[in-house]
Amino acid sequence: MESEELVLAQNEIRHLKNAVQAMRAEMGKNRLDHQREIQQAVTDAGQEIVQLKKTVTALRDKLEELKTEKQVSVQQAVAQSSGEITQLKKTAGALREKLDELKIENQNAVQQAISRSHHEIEQLKKTITALRDELKIQKIKHMEEINAVERESRTEPKQLKETIVALREKMEKINEKSHKK
Repeated sequence: MESEELVLAQNEIRHLKNAVQAMRAEMGKNRLDHQREIQQAVTDAGQEIVQLKKTVTALRDKLEELKTEKQVSVQQAVAQSSGEITQLKKTAGALREKLDELKIENQNAVQQAISRSHHEIEQLKKTITALRDELKIQKIKHMEEINAVERESRTEPKQLKETIVALREKMEKINEKSHKK
């Protein structure tokens, strides 16, 4: 009878160990999923930054191209006539102002994009922190559950043994009474 109880207790302990192992595996999977999501968010932000840098470079190249075109136009105008030179100087001034405006607009667009990226990164950091905190809470709850199960598994065999002893004593008393009669 005691060996049956021992086998039952061992089976229960084995079952609890298997449950703990399954929970650990699930936590590991959740952790990997979480890390993949974070990596994807970082990759997306990096790709957006790369795209913005390409845009800035293209705009700078275009500005350089426009400057070169302006210089060629000015040289041709000087060769043709002084009146045209004056007109082209006015045109060049206007183009320069427009280029400056475009440069300022581009700088503002870049600053806004950087600001948005920083804001998004901050939001992602907050999300990561919140997820880490939630993971810690879940881990603590999980450990508390495991501890409760372990406490219960330690007290239950003890209670069963006490019950067995009490039943044996009762049976012995009954046997003694029946032998006396």
